[in-house]
Amino acid sequence: PGLDLSDSFHERYVNTFEIKLPGEHTIDGKAYDGEIQFSHVVNVLDEHRSNRDHQVAMCARHISGTKRKDDKYIERFLKKWEKVADKHADKCQASGKGTISLANIQRRQLRKQETRKERKLHESLWTVTKKRKHDVLRQPFKNQYYYGYKGSLTIPPCSDFVLWYIVDNPMDISPSQLRRLQDLIKDYINDDCEKGTYADENGNVNRPIQKKHSHNIFHCDESDYSN
Repeated sequence: PGLDLSDSFHERYVNTFEIKLPGEHTIDGKAYDGEIQFSHVVNVLDEHRSNRDHQVAMCARHISGTKRKDDKYIERFLKKWEKVADKHADKCQASGKGTISLANIQRRQLRKQETRKERKLHESLWTVTKKRKHDVLRQPFKNQYYYGYKGSLTIPPCSDFVLWYIVDNPMDISPSQLRRLQDLIKDYINDDCEKGTYADENGNVNRPIQKKHSHNIFHCDESDYSN
């Protein structure tokens, strides 16, 4: 998937996909439960590879855990992430390496109690998505308006070379999906079977909201496309 935005920023590949809980931006003073972030660094076409080599374009969309039903888009990722995390934790537990928390064990046991029918349903949803793999990463940003500004990375070294694009309305997910995201972050185990997350006990991994400073923030909405 690629990114094609204005200001002569040529099409670039998606390099990373991160979820921050809670969100790292506010809109009109409103904070959100989380934020998905896609970074774009490397230009798609060779003739543009030298264009803004030291700039990163970051597309983000807020997450709000208020939806009554599960969101199908985020559920596809959740199921896959949980499957990978459970497999790794099972392997660590069987080997006796590291320390697996009781809460982690209990959460994995609950997930394994899902019916076979439910698992097949989620697998079929993912299979359909894979046929349109380019849409998987673009979907949260289709037909959306956004805020933009030049800022910094939200992880060390927090370098000031990021072009941020923040969708101006949140993606709604269910409270249970938000909790599962928090659990995945809290339970993360590294290759040495040790707890490898820097999240706090609530699963928070966000950079605190920063002051506006001198950022020139702009808003792209439908008025920019009207005749």
